[in-house]
Amino acid sequence: KGLLPQKGQRQMKLVGIDGASHGQRLLHRLERMDDRIGDGDGYKGAHGRIWPRPPEIGKPGVRGGGALRRPPRRNRDQDRDEGGIVLKRRFGRTGWEVGAVGFGAWAIGGSWGPVAEADARAALHAALDAGTDFIDTADVYGDGRSERIIRAVLQERGLLAAEPGQGRPVVATKAGRRLDPHVAEGYTAEALGAFIDRSRDNLGMETLDLVQLHCPPTTVYYRPEVFEALDRFVAEGRIRHYGVSVEKVEEGLKAIEFPGVVSVQIIWNMFRQRPADLFLPRAREKGVAVIARVPLASGLLAGRIT
Repeated sequence: KGLLPQKGQRQMKLVGIDGASHGQRLLHRLERMDDRIGDGDGYKGAHGRIWPRPPEIGKPGVRGGGALRRPPRRNRDQDRDEGGIVLKRRFGRTGWEVGAVGFGAWAIGGSWGPVAEADARAALHAALDAGTDFIDTADVYGDGRSERIIRAVLQERGLLAAEPGQGRPVVATKAGRRLDPHVAEGYTAEALGAFIDRSRDNLGMETLDLVQLHCPPTTVYYRPEVFEALDRFVAEGRIRHYGVSVEKVEEGLKAIEFPGVVSVQIIWNMFRQRPADLFLPRAREKGVAVIARVPLASGLLAGRIT
């Protein structure tokens, strides 16, 4: 998961690339794409996590407008916080500051194939040891297994009782995909409340940090009663904040019309650039945090496919 910069935070950084050779190949591909991308105000490039001189690959970076430019030399220590995570970013209007790269917890739920619980815990421990302070999960990842593993790891580290962003990683979960059938009419206050309470139990948290509607049908964004229910859950102390995970740019644009939406999770990578044209500037204007999902195009940009 990658967090895109808020207004005034215009530099981005490429992460998650294995080896300088792959990084150079990726930059060459971007260079060949440059004429097709064109100039403009939106952020262009691989997947929302690029800024000058990526330390992992030690090659020239990419800046706005899609054009490759060699940036001025930087001190690498300036690019990292004390925990080793690169670039802190404001998470919209929440008051949180988190690292630009988060831990996506779908795989540890076992949904992509068998993952031993010891391995899942070790992976999350390693991420936290490296300074990761943002975790993204969902109630359907392993039917709650992912959430329960996160709870166990935070308990082992003595962090569960701490405040999010103040000694404990921010944990974002999602709700809605447990509906069967998954239809807009199912997004009732009663159903969402039950999903939220289940996640509270799974995560061992009285108040969930961030709950995102989990890629609901488009018509949900035209049902204000859904967002009114979420506002009530905030008032009741069951959740601190809420956002949405969307499939389409148009859904993201509609979602941020609701004043309680603090974040939008949207696909953005080298192949999926539409959000940069209109959505990202609009989100910056409204102070909405943006979580870039599928940043490596489900593995196509991970350096293992040549």
